[in-house]
Amino acid sequence: MSPRFIASVGVLSALAYVGSFLLLAIPNVTLSIMLVFFAGFYLGVRGGLLVGFIGSILISLLNPYGIVQLPILASQVVSYGLIGALGGVIAPLLAGKETWLYLVWLGLLGIVTALIYQLSVSVVDALVFGPFWARLAASGIFALVTIIGNVIFFVILFPILAKLKKVAIFRTD
Repeated sequence: MSPRFIASVGVLSALAYVGSFLLLAIPNVTLSIMLVFFAGFYLGVRGGLLVGFIGSILISLLNPYGIVQLPILASQVVSYGLIGALGGVIAPLLAGKETWLYLVWLGLLGIVTALIYQLSVSVVDALVFGPFWARLAASGIFALVTIIGNVIFFVILFPILAKLKKVAIFRTD
């Protein structure tokens, strides 16, 4: 791993942490999912996994609402890692395809990444705190808010971030 790669992982992990709390006044609306996906998009699968793991650990352990329980922490780490890795896998498919269809794909990725996170955390939360079906059903509205916010961020902000590949601080070569 090059120093530039390590620095990029650190900066993007910090951005994921900050993005998680930037919109704290709106419950379940977070920039962190898109930022972790962006990390994988530019750093590849390994970089996305690392940013997902580190970012989610920061978010979970340095949370202004308090530290999350270990099972929830584990589900957050796994889901953010998957989201980061997905960014690395999808990157070659999206590169240079800036058309209206590109925005449709970004919207779908916003839904998929929000579902990866929400399903993982909601199922673990329902298992730990139960009753399972009631707790899982109650999490549906929170998942919907996350999905809507995520689609907006992916469609509006991700194309702006995608332009940053040409900026020196985001280059890993």
